[in-house]
Formats: sequence, C-alpha cells, structure tokens
Amino acid sequence: MKNRTVPLNSLLRQAATIASLLCHRGWAERNAGNFSVRLPGKPSAFPTFPKKKIFSGTLPEALPELISDWFYVTVSGSRMRDLAVQPAESSLMVRLQKNGRDFQAFPLKGEAKQPTSELASHLLIHCFLKKQGALKKAILHTHPTELIALTQIPACRNKAHLNRLLLGMYAECAMFVPKGVGLLPFMLSGGLDIAKATLAELKEHDTVLWAKHGVLSVGRDLDDAFDSVDMVAKAADIFLKVKSSGHEPEGLSLDHIRALARLAAPMLLR
Repeated sequence: MKNRTVPLNSLLRQAATIASLLCHRGWAERNAGNFSVRLPGKPSAFPTFPKKKIFSGTLPEALPELISDWFYVTVSGSRMRDLAVQPAESSLMVRLQKNGRDFQAFPLKGEAKQPTSELASHLLIHCFLKKQGALKKAILHTHPTELIALTQIPACRNKAHLNRLLLGMYAECAMFVPKGVGLLPFMLSGGLDIAKATLAELKEHDTVLWAKHGVLSVGRDLDDAFDSVDMVAKAADIFLKVKSSGHEPEGLSLDHIRALARLAAPMLLR
C-alpha cells in the first residue's frame, strides 16, 4: 500500500502554533525544548536539496523498524520563539538509511542543519510507539515552570502522591489525563539512559515528568501532546497558588476522580 503524504505547510503551521504557545506559557527559555512527528511517508510539497545541504549522522543504536518513515524535528539549538515566526528555518526532515542507524537530515530552508541533540531519544521512543501499534506520532519535550517547581517538593517526587495531587486539582485533568503522569528522578539529558527510563514510564502514561528538568509528552499530533502537558501544568499551578495563599488544597475525592475518568472515556476513544 502506498504511503500517505502529509501536507508540509499544514505541519509547519501546527508546529509554529505550538512553539508560540510554549513561549507564551514561559516554557521555552533560550533554546529549551524540542519536538518531533513521525510521518507515514514523504511530505507533499517537499523541496529537493543538493547533497551539500544534507546533514548526515549515525544513531547509537539501529532502529530498522523506522526506515520507511520520515520525521519532522526541531533543529539543534533552535529557539521556539524563532520557530513560531519562521518554522521552516528552525526545523527539518529526517530519514533513516537502510541499515536503520545512519540518517540524513534535510533542511526545509537554507543550508544544512543538525537535528536536535535529543534525536536518538526521540527516535527510540517513536520506535517503541510504532511497535506498540499506538496512534501517537508526536513527541513534545518542554520546561513547564509549574511542574518543575512541583518536583522541588520532596513529597511530590513520589509518583502515587504526585498523581493523586494532580488529578484531584480540577475536573478536566481527571477527565483527560486519567492515566496520570510518569515520573523520573533527575537525570542528565541528551543520552539514551533518560530515553530508556522514559520508555518504561510510557508503558503506563502518555506524559512523563522529569524531576527538576521538564516533561515529555506523546500524542496523536503536536496539539494532542501539548494538551496533556497544558492540563497537568494547570493542575500544578492551581496547587501552588492555593498553597501560596496559605491554605491547604482540598482537591477532588477519589470517587469524583474515578467518575470523571469514566465520563471522559468515550471522548478519549474518538
């Protein structure tokens, strides 16, 4: 069956919107954050580049399951505030070679560019999602202030406590993030250790909080991945605001949380 094509302009518009939202939330300081989208085929209206404009690299591990796919990814060192205005200059397309380890990165505008330093981690997670048959094709990593602040509190570095707190803060979080969040202790980023630890959490959650660092979320597209982070961050913000007012948050009861999750279940299957 022939691979479906994806309109490149549509993808760039969505990426620019998400980058703008990340900046507006204050989650994208300097060059913080990155994202990627797995595509079932070469995007339509994709330009042709001479070899001198193609960046070539090698992954630490072969991922032959991904050789038929294309990946839209952010450029190494790129700023979300720039991507929001000129998405083609701050992103590129990546495709693996037949050995599943070597890759080529095609700029969408200008000269050859290097993909995000987290490329190997992104592709490892995409490989996991694909093998699981998941519909989730987008990965978003960002630095939500509220969630990073929450992990400065020792009790909130206990996953069970953290999820009870977040899901209890307001109805929509209990409805649309019913699986809660995964949680990792502080780990150095940029290597496969944190990616593999994240994979273990993604078996149960779509959003994983990296203590004192940020969050990684997966979704059907970038909007879906952003929505999960946005709701969890709002829950954290509500908790912190109530605490800062000198009061103890009451939260929803477990019965309410479970009832809300049941109510939302049909909507999440659409």
